[in-house]
Amino acid sequence: MNLFCSDLDNTLIYSYKQEIGSDKRAVEIKDGKELSYMTQKSYRLLEKVKEHFCFVPITTRSLEQYRRIRLGSHWYPEYALAANGGILLDNNTVDLDWYQESKDLIKKAEKELKQSIAILEKDENVILEVRKVDDLFAFTKSNNPEKTIEILKKNIHMEEVNVYKNGQKVYVFPKILNKGNALRRLKDKCEPEFIIAAGDSDFDISMLQIAHKSFMPLSLNEIIGDIIGEKIVFNDKVFSDNMLEHIMSNSSAMQK
Repeated sequence: MNLFCSDLDNTLIYSYKQEIGSDKRAVEIKDGKELSYMTQKSYRLLEKVKEHFCFVPITTRSLEQYRRIRLGSHWYPEYALAANGGILLDNNTVDLDWYQESKDLIKKAEKELKQSIAILEKDENVILEVRKVDDLFAFTKSNNPEKTIEILKKNIHMEEVNVYKNGQKVYVFPKILNKGNALRRLKDKCEPEFIIAAGDSDFDISMLQIAHKSFMPLSLNEIIGDIIGEKIVFNDKVFSDNMLEHIMSNSSAMQK
């Protein structure tokens, strides 16, 4: 088995707020509103890629948010990882053993997660209800995410958790709950021979570092550090077309 593990947002799919041209296809709809798109070219290429690789979305999205995505008209990925790898879907069914193992793994971080939520709920910069996403990590939005993170770091012990921001979004993750560890767990489950990974943000670094071949934008390449495999770096912000085209054109060589 050969895996193609990919982040979703800004790697394969793009928000309605982002300009990706008119030749696009809605892949996420909520309450009748189109929220996310793929380019038509990427949509067609992904259909071909999955014939050669086991395609595994690995996303920070909650389970509910992930399940809004429709990447194909008549198929679901064999495996998908939501909640930063804390939830595994096996043929679109939640693997309860995996989820329980994730809950066990984050126990050491529970105290700091609880304290983080209490701090965020009192932070005057926070503009969204503080959530414990899928009972695995904390999330909210802030008008001043830098200040919010500064407050968090001053008031919690950072040995067991990481704090991230993405625009106005603020996350507190157990350190063990990352995409790299999720990929290691998946490797133990299905023993792949070759792994391709793709991502665009800090959340993806741990996954990209351990793949045989990694795809990323230039902005991430500048901070990623050492990796074990080959890097393919794209200058364009919307790189899904070029990435999938590269995978297809080199699929035979990558599967040897």
